[in-house]
Amino acid sequence: RGCEDYPLLAKIQKTYHQLQVLYTVSISGSDYALDAQVLNINGISQEEISRLQFLPQLKKVRLESSRNAAQLISLIDTCKKRNIAVTVAIGGTDYDLNTAKLSVDHITTEELQLLYLLPQLKELYLTEPQADAENLLQLTQDLRSADIIWEKTILGISYTNNLTQVDL
Repeated sequence: RGCEDYPLLAKIQKTYHQLQVLYTVSISGSDYALDAQVLNINGISQEEISRLQFLPQLKKVRLESSRNAAQLISLIDTCKKRNIAVTVAIGGTDYDLNTAKLSVDHITTEELQLLYLLPQLKELYLTEPQADAENLLQLTQDLRSADIIWEKTILGISYTNNLTQVDL
């Protein structure tokens, strides 16, 4: 416990087959066992990305936050090269990066930022978003190729952002 010289640990394990070497790999504030198949990521450094190679059974990386977007792009590229699936977690559901159509209830501002990682997104329907109007409008401007509609209820009546007139 306490050794973070992952290349050395991997070399020891490879050299001494009869010796069972157990260690954990620290990534994104969590320690993962060698047999970890899923990582939950809330931000990651380039050094931590390089540690993925020491998790031989890794199958999926689940992005729960979009902090440090440049690092996330690097992480996604690394995962693609290693055939590791990458998903974004929004509203308790995992979505593949190739998701084209999405409907989400009560999306938060932090979850809203994860939508930028979905390059194939074409249709987005948000019901009662918790994100503020400024972030919703910015998303609509930034993702012009997507049809984005959000619905809010005011005094018991539901309104969508594409509404052009209101009967009073």
